[in-house]
Amino acid sequence: MGAGRHTGISKTYFSINKEGRVKHKNEAGEIELYDYLEGRLISIEPKDGEYEGQKTFRINIILEDGGELLALECGRFSGFGRDLITKLINSADYQKIRLTPFISVDKVNNKEYIRGSVRSNNEKIQLTDDEFALIPKVDIVKIGKKEIVDDTERNVYIDNLIEKLSAKVKAWNNIMDDSPVDNLIPAGDLIQADELDF
Repeated sequence: MGAGRHTGISKTYFSINKEGRVKHKNEAGEIELYDYLEGRLISIEPKDGEYEGQKTFRINIILEDGGELLALECGRFSGFGRDLITKLINSADYQKIRLTPFISVDKVNNKEYIRGSVRSNNEKIQLTDDEFALIPKVDIVKIGKKEIVDDTERNVYIDNLIEKLSAKVKAWNNIMDDSPVDNLIPAGDLIQADELDF
């Protein structure tokens, strides 16, 4: 009998930077940038936490590519995270998913936003107007002279979609013989991605 380490499936962590690129900090501490992540969708894992005294609402989207797990962490209620969830729920096949961040420009308000594109087996997944209309809009609540954005209804809607998507992805993977889904680390044990910008 001797000591040993379980080699298991390796996992690489990614996040999105402010320029709308997929980023990864390698073992040497250098930042590597990518245009997209692609692989078989294995799981969707909400991850609540705290950063500098503020609650954080994040999500880990786990893909598998050639025996390696790719964990993309992003804001659960961000435009990018919302785009991914609302599009992934419409996919019928999770074998080859491509997640691509991009910059969207609001010319009226002169603002840039990071949004997300999803492809399933090279087919772009789009929301129909009816599907888009289901996403609750934010409310502006006036408290005294101050206006506050209330996105509670939309966030509850996204959380419900995440629950449905997680079950759908798990069921889809359960019918696949080679699924590494049983080898995953529980969401609470995942290490937070370094230097999250988004």
